[in-house]
Amino acid sequence: MKKLTIKVIALLLAFIFVAFATMACTIKKVDDETSGVDSTTKAEATETESQLVKDGLADVNMNGTEFRILSYLNDFTHGNSISEQVTGDVLNDAIYKTTIEIENRFNVELVETIESSSYVNTESKVWAKAGTDEYDYIVILDRSGLSWAQEGLAVRYDNLPNIDLSKPYWDAGINKSVSINNNYFMAAGAANLTVYDYTNVLLFNKEMIENNNLDNPYTLVDTNQWTFEKFDSMMQEVLADNGDGVANELDTYGFVTVGKQILPNMWVAANEKSVTKDENDIPYFSIFDSDKFLEVYDTVLNTMYDHNCWYQTTNSSNTWYNDIQLFESNQALFAGHTFYTAGDMRQRISEFGIIPYPKYEETQDNYYSRVSGGIRMMLVPITNTRLEDTSTIIEAINCAAYNYEVPAYYDVVLKSKTANDEESARMLDIVLANRVYDLGDSYWYSIIRSSLFTTLFLNNNQSPVSTIRSCQTAIDQQIANDIKPFE
Repeated sequence: MKKLTIKVIALLLAFIFVAFATMACTIKKVDDETSGVDSTTKAEATETESQLVKDGLADVNMNGTEFRILSYLNDFTHGNSISEQVTGDVLNDAIYKTTIEIENRFNVELVETIESSSYVNTESKVWAKAGTDEYDYIVILDRSGLSWAQEGLAVRYDNLPNIDLSKPYWDAGINKSVSINNNYFMAAGAANLTVYDYTNVLLFNKEMIENNNLDNPYTLVDTNQWTFEKFDSMMQEVLADNGDGVANELDTYGFVTVGKQILPNMWVAANEKSVTKDENDIPYFSIFDSDKFLEVYDTVLNTMYDHNCWYQTTNSSNTWYNDIQLFESNQALFAGHTFYTAGDMRQRISEFGIIPYPKYEETQDNYYSRVSGGIRMMLVPITNTRLEDTSTIIEAINCAAYNYEVPAYYDVVLKSKTANDEESARMLDIVLANRVYDLGDSYWYSIIRSSLFTTLFLNNNQSPVSTIRSCQTAIDQQIANDIKPFE
């Protein structure tokens, strides 16, 4: 068990602060004008402070008690809730700033315990069922949080008195997506960076755009001409065989990504979902609500297979790294990535841009971007004995993370040697404005996205209706069983 604590650091900082304050009392105050202190700098600092979002919470003294967080890490997300020291890394230091601010403001010690994903998501139910007050909140996998709630092990958010999910540091779209029958038993806020990490984007190869005299993707996005059709036609422009007549890693393609990610990214981009909510916030399998979902399916398979735009791979892992060599070596025009892996790519290659996935057609109202299932959310276990203080800390942490960590995250993702950062930043604003979380890609990913649609896509099944119909009864029954505890 790994425990992160910053109590010693906080005490040292407090000691240093007192020492300097005492020293200052012995020094004669000098007027700003004669001492050379720039009053403009003071004004700028005050202005910056006033721009920070406020949580409106009282500064409660929690008498140095421990606030216990249980979480886990993986290779594709920024998972730590707290940081114990300054390292020079922009994002780490922003998390540290959040940590110190919360500890000093509320006189509390934040302690994060890192365990395995299996322990956090499943095995830790043992102490919750036994009624043991082990942790104040858990950073939990979305579909595991559903399981906790089904078993009555999660506190509903309307029983957490100091949390206001309407505040800007809470992700209203994600939180509305995961509720069932208006029950909010976990939530995502600015401190849950996996919501950003798992946001999907397209990278484009700037050198290939220029060499092939293709339209500027940024301009296409800005003028609402970035559509499925344009995506297809641009990819076809760069297709090239190396001369052996065999499709392999020596050729040039339009698109590289993991196969299982293609369909859900494209149906979300077309403003479709596999699972929708009714007027009572009850989810259901919805792809037959209209013809559009299957039209999108047909269009995607036509582009990827019939036009040979996608570098076909059977890779079904959660990593993009097996395929990105083609993008790095100018053998792929576009690459599908998340914010997290795009940040990693920025360290490997600078000459790429970031844009949202295309609209289905120009008349579509917005660009929509998928947040992949598997995000981490905040869940308060039913064994928590201090909901007042817990809700205060959770609210304050997310507000501070909104002020410090999210801006730092932008810096990490957008750090580049190129001169086009402002354009990429503008594209990321478009992506973040309309993110979509499909429950068929999260709660019910195993029976909808994975076993059904990934199988259909990888087999290039261009007559999917009978297969989908044959699975519908089982899907409907699974959803009905899972939401029954919330009726």
